[in-house]
Amino acid sequence: MMFGVHRGGGVSGVSNRRCGLGAGYEQGKQRKRATALLAAVVAVIALAWPTAAGAGVSIPLVSDHASDLMPAIPGSDCLKGSTGCRRVAAIAEIGGWMYVGGVIDKVIDRSTGKTISGFHNLFRFNPSTGAVDTSFKPQFYKSSQTDYTDSAVSGLAGNSTTVYVAGAFTQFAPGPGGAGTSRKGVAALTTSGSLTSFNAHVCQGGGSCLVNNLNLVGGSLWLAGNFSHVAGAAQNALAFVSPTSGALQGSQVAVSGQVNTAVPTLIEQAAVNPQHTQAVIIGNFTTVGGASHHDVAVLDVSGGAATVDTWNDPTNLNASNHTNCGSQNVWARGVDWDPTGTFFDIAATGGGGFDAFAAHGALCDAFSRFKSDGNPNTPFPLVVNVTGFDSLFTVVDTGNIAYTGGHNKSLNHAVYINGKKVSATQENHYGIGAIDVNPADPGYGKAISTWNNTTSTGRGAGWKASLTTSAGLWMGGDASTVNGDTSIRRLAFFPVS
Repeated sequence: MMFGVHRGGGVSGVSNRRCGLGAGYEQGKQRKRATALLAAVVAVIALAWPTAAGAGVSIPLVSDHASDLMPAIPGSDCLKGSTGCRRVAAIAEIGGWMYVGGVIDKVIDRSTGKTISGFHNLFRFNPSTGAVDTSFKPQFYKSSQTDYTDSAVSGLAGNSTTVYVAGAFTQFAPGPGGAGTSRKGVAALTTSGSLTSFNAHVCQGGGSCLVNNLNLVGGSLWLAGNFSHVAGAAQNALAFVSPTSGALQGSQVAVSGQVNTAVPTLIEQAAVNPQHTQAVIIGNFTTVGGASHHDVAVLDVSGGAATVDTWNDPTNLNASNHTNCGSQNVWARGVDWDPTGTFFDIAATGGGGFDAFAAHGALCDAFSRFKSDGNPNTPFPLVVNVTGFDSLFTVVDTGNIAYTGGHNKSLNHAVYINGKKVSATQENHYGIGAIDVNPADPGYGKAISTWNNTTSTGRGAGWKASLTTSAGLWMGGDASTVNGDTSIRRLAFFPVS
C-alpha cells in the first residue's frame, strides 16, 4: 500500500497547490506538514481499495492534478529532434518500491530538491515519500555506459525476491563504471540490485535481442518482443521461461507472419487478466498457435499451459494494419484488462485518416474495447473512441474508467457504441485522457470532460507507460507539464480524489 502520498484533491482542507522546482522547495516545511496531515487520511482511503497487482485495480476517478512529491526526470523532449531525449517506458510496483525504466540518466528527487546522476535507464523510489534510492544504480547498456538511447528499459516484472528487467540492452553492470556482464534483452536482479544467475540467452542463435514486455504467469516468466531465438532454440516473439534459470519451460506458443512486411514478427505487449485465466497479445503477426490471428490474439492460461483462444474480431482487425493505418511498425500499442477479466482495451496508433473506423473499419488512432469471450453474437468492438489522427500508446482500465496516454491532442473526434456512431463533441485532452466505460452511464464510450480537458498538458512523443495502484494512477512518457505544472517531467502520479 502507498501511504502518505500527497493527494492533489484537497483532503482534510489541505490545499492542492503544486509547488515548482524552485519556490516549492522554499516551502518545504509547509509541504512536509501537509504530507504528515494527509498520511493518516490516505491510509484509511487506500485500505478501501485493492492492493495493486499491476493491472485490474478498481479505483474511483483520480485527480487530474499530479502530485508534487514524485520524482522528475530531466532532459530534452523527444519531439524536438534531440537524439538524447529522455523518457519513461515502464513502471512497476515491486516489493514496496516503485521501479521506473526507460531512457534515464538523472532523476530529480523532489523530496530533497536534489538532482541525482549515475542512473542508466532504471531507478526506484519510495512511493509513499517520493524519495529516490540513491544506492540502487544498476547499469543496463549496449556499447558503453555513457550511451543511453540505444539500450532503453521497456518492461518490468517482479515478486518479493526478484526484479525482472526487459529492454534493448545487452550488458549489465552493478553500478556506474562497474565491470559488465552479458545479459541480452532480459535480466533478473535481487531486490538489492545484484545480478542473479537467471539468463534466458535471448538472441543466442541470431536475430534481434529486444524484449518489450514481461509477465509472471503461474510458474513461468513470459517474454514478449522482437526476437527469434531464446536459449539457442528458435522461438519467435513470445517465450515462456523458468523464472529461476531462464530456460524455456513447458509448451510454447508459435507466433509467426507479418501483417506489416516491412518489420519483423514481433509482440508489442502481452497483458494477462487479473484472474490469470486469459491473456491478450498485440503486435505484428498473422498466425498464433497455427491459427490465423492478425495483430491481436487471446490466449487461455487457466489450465497451466497457454493455448490459443478462438476469439477473433468479427469486424476484421486485418483492416487495422499498416495498409489502412499508415506505415507504422505495429497498429496496436497498448492493452489492458478490466478488473473482472471480462473486457480488454486497446490503445492504437497508425494514422489512416481522421476517422479510419468510418473509412476502413480500422481502429487506428483510437481507443477500442472488446469482450474476451468472442461470442459471435456480441458486436465487436463494443466501444471505439477516435482521437482524430493522433496516436494512443497506453491504456489502463479501472472498471468504469479507462485512462489513455499517447501523443493525442483530443478525444471524442468520433465515438462508436456496438459499431454505431453516437453523438459526441470533440474535446481537448492532450496526451492523457479518461474514457467512461460503464454502459449504465449516459457518457458511455466518451471522454470524461472534466478530466484533463486542457491544452496545458504536454504530449511530447507520447505518454507510453501506465499503472494503477490502490492510491491512484501512474503515467510515464517523454513529456513535461501536466495541467500547467511544469515541475512534472516524464513521470506523473494522479491520486484518487
